[in-house]
Amino acid sequence: MKRLIAGLVAGIMLSLPLTAEAGTIEKDKAEHFGAGMAVDYAEAALFPKWTPFERFLGVAVVAGCKEWYDSNHDGHSAEWGDFAATCIGGLTGEGCIWIVHKTW
Repeated sequence: MKRLIAGLVAGIMLSLPLTAEAGTIEKDKAEHFGAGMAVDYAEAALFPKWTPFERFLGVAVVAGCKEWYDSNHDGHSAEWGDFAATCIGGLTGEGCIWIVHKTW
């Protein structure tokens, strides 16, 4: 549990610059990035035996399903950039998990 909490803290610290309104990153992309990290941490907590690759695939599947939903419902638009931002968030989450495992 200490590792998961430390990973969450590290992830939040790394993602803070992205959530700041710097004018270069769209708010939507920052939200997708954060969602990718959250899904990755949830998978790490719920499925501890999954490998990093399996967790990343899980993030990619969730991102793909979200974009598929957006493409099939009025008022929503599917974008490859949203899919990529979610996946990059998942990769960043994996990096944070790796750092925590190496230091504890």
